[in-house]
Formats: sequence, structure tokens, C-alpha cells
Amino acid sequence: MKNEALPPFPLAVSSIRAVAIVFALGAVACSGGTHGAAGPSSIPSPPVVAAAITPGTGSVYGGSLVSVTTTLDRMLTVSVDGKIVTAVHRTDGFTFLSPPHATGTVTVTLTDPRTAGATTIGTYTYVEPESFDLNGTWSGATTDGSDILLDVVVTTNRLSSVHCFGPTGGQSIVNASDPVAQGRIDLKQGQNSFSAWAASPVDAAGLIDLPSCPGGHPWRANRKG
Repeated sequence: MKNEALPPFPLAVSSIRAVAIVFALGAVACSGGTHGAAGPSSIPSPPVVAAAITPGTGSVYGGSLVSVTTTLDRMLTVSVDGKIVTAVHRTDGFTFLSPPHATGTVTVTLTDPRTAGATTIGTYTYVEPESFDLNGTWSGATTDGSDILLDVVVTTNRLSSVHCFGPTGGQSIVNASDPVAQGRIDLKQGQNSFSAWAASPVDAAGLIDLPSCPGGHPWRANRKG
């Protein structure tokens, strides 16, 4: 019998390498195929757990400080019935000021800009402003960074006084007797103005434009005592 010549040793090594490459490609295919550059939609949204929305009810005029306990990713945006609001983050969630809205129950939603995925984490109910009591002494500050402090006193559904402290140290004290109408007070004295309403069961809000505190700045206050 005629013996066939064996291929040179280098060819055998090349064949082994080729087989190894084939097996390697097969392993990649079995593990999920080839991978291109990851696009925005390939980034998973983090889990979101809403424990509480407090208070869950507020005035149609808005301005209430709403607190949400949740595992919020800082890249997510917060919206109330589709309106984006500014969220202030804290260790266990975030807060936001309720925007004005008609009466009814709306959803609070988190949206991931990386995936456009939205998650409803709860609801917030808007009611008529007369649902809350504006009487009492309120102490707070403006909410737009203008650094104005103020105390507001409402007695028997009439504005008794407004005492504001401007960012430059000036003070304005206004004594009035304007009544609560449709759940709010609207004071007009020449070029000056002041408004107030109970934003929720626990806080009040409004606008202030007084001599030492000009500008029509939004404010929010808690009930004292």
C-alpha cells in the first residue's frame, strides 16, 4: 500500500487555530450574539418604590410642599399630571412644590430621560381652597431664592398683619383687615400687593410685593404653634 504524505506541521497548527476560533465564535453566539455599541434604550431603569406622598391633598392654587419617599434616581424627572416640577433631593426621596391645577386626582410620575420610560408612583388630589383653614399664624420664606422671611397672621378669616424681612435687612409691617374670599386673601395697597391661601392642611402659600420685600415673589409658610 502506498503511504500518503502527511501535511507539514505548520498546517496542522493552523487548522487547530481555525477550529479554536470557530468554537469561540459559537460560544459568543450562544451567550447572546454579537454586541454593538449600547444605545440609550439599553440602559435599564432603576427600580422605583414609592412609600408615601405627603400631603396627598392640596389647593387648586398650588404652592404646597409635597414630600415623596422613594428610591429616586437623580437622573429621573418628576411630573404632576404631565407638568414637570423641580424636585429637591434628600436621603430618602424628594420634595416639590405643587403646581396650580383644576380640582381632581392626578398622577405623580417619574420619567427616565435615558429610556423615555415613565413610572407612576402615586396620586395627588386637588381640592377647592375653601377646604383648608387659613386662620392662624404662619411663618415661612420665599421659594425662589430671594431670601425673604415673613410672618402672616389671619384671624376670623381676615388678614391681620404681614411682617416681612427683606434680604438687605429692611422690614415691612402691614396691618390690614382684608377678608378671605374664595379661599384666599388678595391685598392691594397702592403699588404694593400681597396674597395668601391655605395650600394644604399643613402649609400656606402666596405672593409678596411690599416695600422692603418687592418683586412679587412666591412664598410658603408653616403654621406656628
